[in-house]
Amino acid sequence: MCGDGEVDDGEECDDGNGEDGDDCTNACTAAKCGDGVPQPGEECDDGNGEDGDDCTNACTAAKCGDGIVGPGEACDDGNADDTDACTSACAAVTCGDGLPQEGEECDDGNAVDTDACLSTCKKASCGDGKVQAGIEECDDGNAIDPDLCTNACKLPKCGDSIVQAGEACDDGNAIDTDACLPNCEEASCGDGKVQAGVEACDDGNVVGNDGCSATCTVEANVCASNPKWMPVNCSTPKWVWSSDSALATTLAAANAQKLLWAGCSHAPADSTCSLDGTGWVSTQVFTMSGCNASWYHLGGEYTGACGGHDGDQVRRLVLGPNDCYDY
Repeated sequence: MCGDGEVDDGEECDDGNGEDGDDCTNACTAAKCGDGVPQPGEECDDGNGEDGDDCTNACTAAKCGDGIVGPGEACDDGNADDTDACTSACAAVTCGDGLPQEGEECDDGNAVDTDACLSTCKKASCGDGKVQAGIEECDDGNAIDPDLCTNACKLPKCGDSIVQAGEACDDGNAIDTDACLPNCEEASCGDGKVQAGVEACDDGNVVGNDGCSATCTVEANVCASNPKWMPVNCSTPKWVWSSDSALATTLAAANAQKLLWAGCSHAPADSTCSLDGTGWVSTQVFTMSGCNASWYHLGGEYTGACGGHDGDQVRRLVLGPNDCYDY
């Protein structure tokens, strides 16, 4: 009988010791993997022939990397390669697991869409609809240039070479002598900018008889044709003025800025004189005001601050035949 220590017919062994965990089981069969009895050299033995539980059919404890999909494992391909379909942690690869796989351009393991790798595992790029921090000013995800975000993912502005709403033109430069001004307005006569090859002059207005005509051509003998001016008819040694002692303290500066005057009511000099007897004076006579505060004496015999001349009768004075202007 099994257990008597004698191997009888039908018994593979009989060690008579009642010990199930040695080479001969208590059923008098030779111990082997799968008999349900853990033996020396076996990590486990559940005797069920089921490979996907905690104990494999090789009587080893199930573990990630053994090539058998065990409890808690999504997959197990038996290798440590993290770039295939099953990670070394026995998890199925997915976008966002931090492991770049075939078909993924990148995988940084986060769901942030403003860094270099999108949550879709695509590399961030202009036009993807996601504003990459520190790189892009905007990203509207379309290829339309004249909208609120350019195709270069820059905010639109005058000077970007793209004509946006509210701009008449945009040539992408800061040149104010071509057909499009730096403020993205089309150049035109009267804008104060001389358009190269088109205008001979542009004094910022469309008024004639001021040296530059209403069509931006140079006018000759402006003073002679302007009824508001008449030729100087005498000379004076000192009664010529600038009406702005801060901006114009020379004849040239006062003349260029239309701040030049002639005359003195209580001196033997008529208001139709200039220092050298040439030039043009206004037909209208004006009364000096603010002498001490702002006027400046430009006379040949005396140059300096004005004093005590408020109320004097003076005329506007220009030095050249084309310097006359409207007043």
